[in-house]
Formats: sequence, structure tokens, C-alpha cells
Amino acid sequence: MPVINGTGCSAETPRKHRDLELALKVWFAIAAQVAKKHGGGLTVIDATCGPGIYPCDSCEDEKCEKTRRGSPLVILDILRRREMPARVMFIDSEKTNIETLQNAVPDHPAYIQFECGRYQDVLGSFTAPGYGLLLIDENGVLDFDFVKSFYERNSKTIDVLLNIPCTATKRGAGEHKRIDEYLREIPKHYWAIRQVRGRGQWTQMFGTNWKTLIRKLEGYNENFYGTDTMMGKTELERVSCTADELNKKKRYANYAEYLKHPRFLKVREERLRMANGMCELCKTRSAKDAHHLIYPTWGTFDTYANFIMVCRPCHCRIHDKEK
Repeated sequence: MPVINGTGCSAETPRKHRDLELALKVWFAIAAQVAKKHGGGLTVIDATCGPGIYPCDSCEDEKCEKTRRGSPLVILDILRRREMPARVMFIDSEKTNIETLQNAVPDHPAYIQFECGRYQDVLGSFTAPGYGLLLIDENGVLDFDFVKSFYERNSKTIDVLLNIPCTATKRGAGEHKRIDEYLREIPKHYWAIRQVRGRGQWTQMFGTNWKTLIRKLEGYNENFYGTDTMMGKTELERVSCTADELNKKKRYANYAEYLKHPRFLKVREERLRMANGMCELCKTRSAKDAHHLIYPTWGTFDTYANFIMVCRPCHCRIHDKEK
């Protein structure tokens, strides 16, 4: 993919921007209600904003004089149409991109802040005063470690929209975690994934603590699936696993086989680690069993939120009550 001033542009970019615009429209509709109910205003951070304008069809067509909007201009247009007050931060490591964007919005209001630098540095100690959104669109492997640290400070208040190059991420699997493993470390209750497209397997991941937002995103944009749905789980598995891993995966014939499956055992180990090895009910004995709160759809696999780890006495007591 051609990269100009640190910003990539390919034949897939227009479709990515269309899906991004749809996702932003859904988010702003919900955000307006949340901000009105809870106060504190809105904060929108485009951490890799780019120049804000791009060639219409392909950056390889040097004679094309038409342009289309990038995420910064989409964000500002939605705010203007909705007459929503918000604090907006546009960040880019390339000075040329910031200058181009400033020229694209010459009469920008005071609530817009332009920052030239690495978003990791600009947002190093940032804490949002109210509800908001963080948007990151990296050309290379996404800095998941930064995202995790950012959400340790803003976990309840800031939603996240990530553009992820899955192929590049999987190539670095030897020194990085899988995408689904990274997502489990980001304190967001609900995720939606955009249908994977393009040779580089680009996708968008939307994380929030508002389940209603995920359902509305699915209804408004047919390319997004909640990761708690069959299609969402399938897409997340596809972007997280290499082709060899997908080929080697086998399903299970019955529940007994499921409990011995490596994928379940891995999630079980994660849940046990979260519980510090202790029963999550009595909190006095060591946990031995997994008790399902929600069973996965047949043929799929658990997330760690589907069950709790309990000791044998508590597990027996639960099922005695259920009987």
C-alpha cells in the first residue's frame, strides 16, 4: 500500500472510510443521548488523523483532482450537523498532515485542538473529563500496549474504534499476542468487528461498555458483527489465527470433548488467572471447576465472561439449587 507522509491509501481505503463514517454516525447518535443524560461533554480523539482529504479513487491516479473526506472532516461534519458541543483532538506525527488539515478547516472553532507528535506521547497521561471516543488507524501493527494503558485510565468513559491490519499483526505473532488476546486486556465489555476485507485483511474493531451501541451498529451497518454473535466470533477467529492454525482447529462432538478442547482450556486458564486461583463465590477455597453462566452456541467457543471459576463444594451447591 502506498504511504505518503505516513498515511496509507489504497483501493480499499474508500470502502474503509465509508464503513468508518457509518460507524461514527451511529456512535454520535448514542453519544448525544449519553452526554445529555450524564453531562461532562464529549471528547473525540483522532489519534492518527492524517491530512483529512484523500484522492477520490486511488492515490495512483495522479491526474485525479477530486478528493474525498477522511475521518477528521467526517467527525467535524457530524458535529456541525448535530450542533453538538465537543472537545476534538486531531493528532498526527507528520507536520505536513497537520498543516494540510488545518488548511482544510481554516475557520476552525476553539474546541478543535491540533497536535503534532506521536499519539503515545501526546496522550501519555491524558484522562477524559466525560464520555468520548478514541480512533486509531495505524499503517503498521497497532500499539495495543498503549491502548491497554490508555484504557486503564479511561475504561468507563471512552469508547474505541481501531483500524487493524490483521496480516501484519499475525506476522508478528512471535513477539506479539493474538488480536483476540489483546482485546481481552482492554477493559471494554462489548466489541463489534467489521467484516474482513482486502489482501492485508484490514478490519475495524469497536469497543464500548454500551451493549445498545453494538446492536445499533449491527442494524445500521451490515458489515459489523458483535463478537458475541456467530458471525462476529467467526470473523474474530479469522483475524486472530494464522491459516495453519485455522486448518488445524477441530470442533467437538460432545460437551465432554469441549471441556478438553485446547481453546476452552486456554480461556479457562485466563479466567482462573483473573480469579487468582480462588473460588469466585466463597473466595476461600481453590477453584477447580468452571461453572457456565452462559453456554456458547454449539460449534463455537467460550469467552472468559461466559463462566466463573468455583470450588467443588460451591459447584455442587449451585447445581443442587438448580435441581
